Amino acid sequence: MTLRNAYGQLGVRAELLPVTVAIRKKDGTGTLYGSLTPQWSGTEWSGHCAVVLPDSERFVDPTIEQFDELRKIGMGPMVGSWPCPPTTAACWSSRKPR
Repeated sequence: MTLRNAYGQLGVRAELLPVTVAIRKKDGTGTLYGSLTPQWSGTEWSGHCAVVLPDSERFVDPTIEQFDELRKIGMGPMVGSWPCPPTTAACWSSRKPR
């Protein structure tokens, strides 16, 4: 929420998006983190989320290294393009046309 609010102070539209983090190892096994049904419990967030910047079609996950497998790599925060096809329910109807 802090990062979303900071983007807002800069005039950048940002939204929280519940996500599931899938980590696959070389041997084909893996682990899922997060929840498809995240929720607030008092002041605690249950689940994982990313910050989506819909106008620039980007996402930011500043806490991705909370997961041991990724912290070991030392990749830092994750920033990438947001591949949001128009048919996806999670997409925003206010996206700028290309």
